[in-house]
Amino acid sequence: MQTKTIVQASANVVRIVNLKQGDIYKRYEESSYGSDKVHYGIVNSINNNGDETFIEATEFAVSYSKMEATMQIFSGKKDIAIFPATVDDLQEDFARCLANTREEITKKKDEIVGLERALVTTERLLSGEMQRELSTPNFREMPQQDFNQKKLQAESEQL
Repeated sequence: MQTKTIVQASANVVRIVNLKQGDIYKRYEESSYGSDKVHYGIVNSINNNGDETFIEATEFAVSYSKMEATMQIFSGKKDIAIFPATVDDLQEDFARCLANTREEITKKKDEIVGLERALVTTERLLSGEMQRELSTPNFREMPQQDFNQKKLQAESEQL
């Protein structure tokens, strides 16, 4: 069943009838790979010379943990499907994205600290500085058969 069929019976039709600089809109981008996106746009300018019309907007593509800003130019020759958006819509989605981005930054900083530690240790080892601090532990070698024999002997003594 198509989404359109389900929605048309109960939803009102919403169409933008007048667009001006500073207006906020939503645009949905469908992807064949399942990564559909919501774009929030802020109209920067509307240009009309009588024959041609262009809308220049800054769009923000919002996903779970990131936001990408791009400049969009819409020509009067193409149909676009945009819907009205509110400042509350922006604040809700952007606040979630901001919180997730801050969390990602913290994770990446921790990852960088770990990589820097590994780098310092590797550099010290390769330069010879750390080699003076290293030593081989004391050890004793024995054939596996002897080890198994000693292990059996120790277990039988415990009983």
